[in-house]
Amino acid sequence: MKSGKIRIGEKLKVDDLEISVHDAGHILGSVMFHISTPENTILYTGDLNCVETLISKPAEEVPCEILIIDSTFGYPHFRFPSRDKVYSDIINWVVDAVKCGYVPVLHADSIGNSQELIMLLNKFTKIPVVVHPRISEVNEIYKRYGFKLEYLNHKSEEGFEVIKSSFCVYIAPKNVNVSLGKPVVEALVSGWALSFGGFPLSDHADYPGLINYIATVKPKIVYTYPEGYSSRVLASRVEKILNIPARSIGGVSLAP
Repeated sequence: MKSGKIRIGEKLKVDDLEISVHDAGHILGSVMFHISTPENTILYTGDLNCVETLISKPAEEVPCEILIIDSTFGYPHFRFPSRDKVYSDIINWVVDAVKCGYVPVLHADSIGNSQELIMLLNKFTKIPVVVHPRISEVNEIYKRYGFKLEYLNHKSEEGFEVIKSSFCVYIAPKNVNVSLGKPVVEALVSGWALSFGGFPLSDHADYPGLINYIATVKPKIVYTYPEGYSSRVLASRVEKILNIPARSIGGVSLAP
């Protein structure tokens, strides 16, 4: 079988298959694969996000007959507030913490959420942003693709001096212990904050987003993954609400 490279918006012909790539709206470089065969059209979403953010557009709506869709937040409990409200809550929390003499620490995924937070803080505050070195490495990739991110690496001399002043906000990966030698207040930034507390800012679609996306692309059958409780619940709800056959399946890999 022939193979080749393909970019978003392009198509690749492989024998009797035609493969096109579409923006998944999740993180930089995240894509969905649409595969046309002589029998069916198949859409594999990977992780997807269905709303516009400061760093991404919504997932493209690609009609298909067979849909294989991520179910990370496929349980009905996961209904995120509007992004504007979450943005406002984060900014207010950060500003209040700084006014009270604390360094606000936001824990987020190193790729995706962290860059969105930097864009948010750059846009609506004048507070310097200092990031964990792991996030700084990812930021450099985003910058190469045109994203204007203003931040300081914790390990840089300037970053160290700003932390000493306490006038900054610090962004760290999730589950990383932060010790800055200053009083801090910490919060989780993730869709999982709906269960564990924090700010529910996510680069995944929530339950209503998944249901709406499925309804829009109009598949004849839906497969939810990875197999688990959320996946099984989403499949059940798709059948009940949309009257589309659906079932949960195990992990999906496109690797050869």
